[in-house]
Amino acid sequence: MASADTAGDGAQPATQVLFYGLNMDAGVLAQKGVHCTRLLPARLDGHAVVVRDKAILSPQPGACAYGTVASLRAADLDKLYAALSEYGSVRMVVYPFDAADPDGRRGEPIHALAMVRTPARLEADVDAHYLARWQLIMARLHLPFPDAFDRNMFERGPGRMPGLAACVY
Repeated sequence: MASADTAGDGAQPATQVLFYGLNMDAGVLAQKGVHCTRLLPARLDGHAVVVRDKAILSPQPGACAYGTVASLRAADLDKLYAALSEYGSVRMVVYPFDAADPDGRRGEPIHALAMVRTPARLEADVDAHYLARWQLIMARLHLPFPDAFDRNMFERGPGRMPGLAACVY
């Protein structure tokens, strides 16, 4: 099993954390006061990311969700989620992702913590600004999303898009 015992400076034990929303990006984390030296692309089988007003991790047999894994201290997790009561932690097994590998996996499984929104709020409207930012991060990280996705749908203007179907990845 791939794992890191410490985060950053090696002073505190670290937890492997799966990010699948905007926190996949080191710049977004830095704006929140969390500095990661390494974000590893990762694949989670049996789940999909549903983008609504935020990214939602949803169990879906046969699907694959993509994100990044980072080693974080408890204090960093608190910075990100302590004020967000709608998130709960779930242990998951993810795999390092390699786009060049036909299976999309490389290396040993990683036991990671995912912060999952409960309830999932699948009925929420799609937030076009969030979706655009999420999509740019996915592209920058070379993480896959469906070819059928309409990349221009957020050009209709900023803000929410009521009635738009959830974007499932």
